[in-house]
Amino acid sequence: MPPQTEGSLPSISGTYKVYGGKGFTPGFIRCKVTHLSQGQKTYHTVTAAIEPNRIMPKVERPADFHAFWQKKIKEISPEPLNTEFTPLLNYSNDSIGVFQVKYQISKKEGYFYGILSLPKKSEKLPALIRFPGAGIYPPRPEMQMAQHGVITLSIYIHNYPVTLEKDFYTNLEKSTLKEYQYFGIEDRDHFYYNRVIAGCIKAVDLMYSLPEFDKERLAVWGSSQGGALSIITASLEKRVKRLAAFCPGMCDFSGYLYGRPGAWPDFYNSTTNIGKAEKERVYKSVLPYYDVVNFAKDLKTSGFYSWGFNDQTTPPTAIYTAYNAIEAPKEVFIIPNGEHKIYPEQVKKMNEWFLEYFDLDPK
Repeated sequence: MPPQTEGSLPSISGTYKVYGGKGFTPGFIRCKVTHLSQGQKTYHTVTAAIEPNRIMPKVERPADFHAFWQKKIKEISPEPLNTEFTPLLNYSNDSIGVFQVKYQISKKEGYFYGILSLPKKSEKLPALIRFPGAGIYPPRPEMQMAQHGVITLSIYIHNYPVTLEKDFYTNLEKSTLKEYQYFGIEDRDHFYYNRVIAGCIKAVDLMYSLPEFDKERLAVWGSSQGGALSIITASLEKRVKRLAAFCPGMCDFSGYLYGRPGAWPDFYNSTTNIGKAEKERVYKSVLPYYDVVNFAKDLKTSGFYSWGFNDQTTPPTAIYTAYNAIEAPKEVFIIPNGEHKIYPEQVKKMNEWFLEYFDLDPK
């Protein structure tokens, strides 16, 4: 967003006040300072919240929103998983078996891959699915929770194995999957995330197919893109009993149309080669079907949420539009100076929250 005011101050000791304007509505105001000393630049950012719990979304939910997604679920539900497990011996140990897992979304939409960590225990176990942040590189196994006796599945949303050489994914990032988050965005039925969300729903079917799973204690989590997918999946799939979302993307896409921060991915300011009028059509007729706000309104699942006020990738203004729409039980952990990344204290609090629900010892 363009700054409301800019200026410079002398670099001498003292206290300075920067006038940021007046008449603010619920949202955030951010101050960025660049300090130049001996040819070296340092940067500092501070963000203040203004009645964030009153921030309302701009996106409107389409009249056929529920019908659209119920049709999708009905299409993929009968399709067999055709699951394949490949042992990953470099990750496995005496107490946890680790596998690449491949499962079918549908004949039309191909496969998802992931890494399954399966504790070697005789009793039935709870399960945790992690959805990935944006990117091309494959996930690693979620060994920390597996060590506590939790089946974990780290999802890879692209139609490729997770065991290939690094150069393969680097090439994908530069060619086949470059800016995949905009693929098919002009059409609600062909947007890249249509297939992705279908694969996330089928991940729940995969967990329920495992004989080691207790068929009850299922949780999901993710950060950024993965945070969005966690909320979306828990909204559509009622077998999910707990969710955690860090700095979720895809919240209130339409914010950009009204001069305020909107969701990642920022299609409005992207270099996608279509005109402004077409972009506005997409924001009004396609993206509302994928907007986290519209899924958040239907949540019945208890959730743990966390983000930072200095996040410039998934702006807190956009995140609050979804958070404020949630009526299900929710907990929030704010990192005032937090940026767009995962912090150890977030993971610690989340894991403790999950383990309490799973009735497992956090030590």
